[in-house]
Amino acid sequence: MADPTAAYYISGTALSIVGVLGGARSYYARQRKRWTEEGAQGQKNTEALDANTKAAAANTSAVAQLTTKLDKFADDTRRELAEHHIRIGRLEDVVEAPMGTRRRRGTGETT
Repeated sequence: MADPTAAYYISGTALSIVGVLGGARSYYARQRKRWTEEGAQGQKNTEALDANTKAAAANTSAVAQLTTKLDKFADDTRRELAEHHIRIGRLEDVVEAPMGTRRRRGTGETT
């Protein structure tokens, strides 16, 4: 009978090589899946960033338009209040003149 030791060494070496190759193949398949998922996630993140950038630009434009409208409103309000202040002063003069409750400017006398 022949010595089985050489057959054991050969089969053990072959099984080890097959095991290493199988493990490497499995590892590479997992890594490829991981890389694919990371690439897809990166693409989603890029698309979300682009969408957010467009939304931010639209918001900036809307805020600029609102600021312009607010400035116009503030100017109109200031003008209206100034006109009302003049009108109120005139009304006070008309109403209070007969009563003599207002002082003349520059003098201490009442009218």
